[in-house]
Amino acid sequence: MSRLAKLQLIGPVFLLVAVAGTEGVGLALAYAPGSEALWYIHLNVLAPFRLGDDVLGTYLDTAHGQLYLIELPLFLLACGGCYSERPLALAVASNLCFVHAVFLAYAGFVYEPVLARIGVMGVPRLYLCAGLLGCALLSFAASHIIYLRAIRQEHG
Repeated sequence: MSRLAKLQLIGPVFLLVAVAGTEGVGLALAYAPGSEALWYIHLNVLAPFRLGDDVLGTYLDTAHGQLYLIELPLFLLACGGCYSERPLALAVASNLCFVHAVFLAYAGFVYEPVLARIGVMGVPRLYLCAGLLGCALLSFAASHIIYLRAIRQEHG
């Protein structure tokens, strides 16, 4: 597996870990509802994921929808493409993870205008969205570089 193929895995892996961490914080809140630190993380830092679940919940009534319906299938598609050496499957997974990261960044900063007006959006959410977009953009760019090289080799 080439170095660029490994870079394509960064986006799906990072988003899967972030969504699973969000679900873990939600589970921890069920066991410790009085924890101020968990509430701060859930309401302020991980708000893009919460809003993403709300938007997904308007169409499908399923628990942990982002994890089971979006991120886990994309991660499995990326791993399957990597294992079977199918670059198209890996590229599709990295590109769709980029789309999901852009949606989460949109949900975190644009979709939530009330919190923006009162100044609740802070630096941790900015770091989270920057990390999501950065990792997804890295894998997105790696998949495009791989295909541009393949086109150049074919026609070069």
